[in-house]
Amino acid sequence: MTDEICINSVLKSPKKMRFFVKLVERECHDTQERVALLRHRLKAIRYQYQLMEQQKIHYAFYPINKAEAYLLYMIDSLEDLDLLLKRDPYFPHTRADVIPVVNTEALVREAQDYLGVEHFSQADIDQGVLDYGVQPVDQEADYLLAIKEVPPFSPLLSEEEQNDVHYRTILAQEGHFSQIEFSDENPVGMQVGITVVKGPLDETKALVESCPVFPDTMVEYTHLMTLKQAWKYTVEELAKLRRPLTTDEAKWPFEAVTTAN
Repeated sequence: MTDEICINSVLKSPKKMRFFVKLVERECHDTQERVALLRHRLKAIRYQYQLMEQQKIHYAFYPINKAEAYLLYMIDSLEDLDLLLKRDPYFPHTRADVIPVVNTEALVREAQDYLGVEHFSQADIDQGVLDYGVQPVDQEADYLLAIKEVPPFSPLLSEEEQNDVHYRTILAQEGHFSQIEFSDENPVGMQVGITVVKGPLDETKALVESCPVFPDTMVEYTHLMTLKQAWKYTVEELAKLRRPLTTDEAKWPFEAVTTAN
């Protein structure tokens, strides 16, 4: 009964369910397939931008030099997520990796409860000091993705040494106050951070490597394209393949390039 009370004391229902989704394109075997997939991508970008305007997703990015897309869904139910994913023009031609995530506040609540510490006070947490809100995507800006992972501990590592890493993970959350950090999500059941930074690679590395837990992490950096940038890149690829563009394809279809909070 004591354990149940302790666990229940840190449980908190989020306002929205959050899922990081990676869409991976099928491999194309000839130019005709690639052209067709590029046209589907343009339709998908239009659809994903509309979802951002409807506040169904926080962001959608396309990595440079990878046939993938990364989206952060914020929805009310798994049924809603399933429907929105399957309505995406990209869906029939991609594999979707769907990862439930929690925000910084949830990570800190769990870690502090486990360790029995209070680096961030309960009062500060309740007042939203760790709630960074939802920033709009600047379609003209440069973004990078940093995947940070603490590998599974060696069975030879003492509990004290493991807890030291956990505590430094709590300390690392202070890095989220940085002006250049755009988003940070934590996959459920993993010692992983998914961070999007608005800025160049050197500033991103400086932010990540200044974290107290950095020496115990493996980090992968990926340059990202916003939807508008991905649209332009896709149009240019079609032009290189000598494919005519329709009026709708040739121009970015949205005049407003911000997302509402």
